[in-house]
Amino acid sequence: MNRKKLLTRSSRRAVSPVVATILLVSATLAVGLAVGIWARGDNTSILNSLQNGFSSNSNGYKEMFVLANANFTSSKPQNVTLWFYNNGNSTVYIKSLTISNITVPSESWSNYTTNLSRTNIAGCGYCLQLSPHTPTPVMFKVNTSFKSGVTYQFKAVGEYGTSEVYTQTR
Repeated sequence: MNRKKLLTRSSRRAVSPVVATILLVSATLAVGLAVGIWARGDNTSILNSLQNGFSSNSNGYKEMFVLANANFTSSKPQNVTLWFYNNGNSTVYIKSLTISNITVPSESWSNYTTNLSRTNIAGCGYCLQLSPHTPTPVMFKVNTSFKSGVTYQFKAVGEYGTSEVYTQTR
C-alpha cells in the first residue's frame, strides 16, 4: 500500500515539470512572435518613409554640379567670374546665387549676374543653364568692389534645392 501511494505521488509530481516546461515554451514563442510582428511592421514603415523621401526628391539627385573656381577681375574690382561644372547627365538650372563677405557678414549680394536667361521652368524664372559635362564660366557684377584680403563665399542653389558653396579670398 505504501508503494501504491508512492507511485501516485511521484506521477502527480511529474506532471508539474512537464506542464511548466510547456507553459514556458508557449510563453517564449508567444513573446517571440509578438516581437517579430512588431519589428516587421516597424521596418516596413521605416522602409516606406525612406522610399517616399527618395521618390519625392528624385529630381534633386539629377542636380550634380560644382562651383569649381572664382576669378576676381583685377581691372574691374566689382566683377568676379565663377566657373560651374555640371557633372551629371541632364541640364541643371541654377535659380539663385548669393555672394557673401565672410569677413563682414552684413555685406552680401543675391542674383547679380549678366548671364541669366529666361526659362519656362516653374519657380525658376531667370536661371543659369548648365549643360551636362561642360565647364561654364559666368561673370557676376556686384554694386561695390571686392576687397583684397577678404574672404568671399559663393552659394549657388539649383532648381530642386541642391546647393553648392565655394569660398575664396581675393
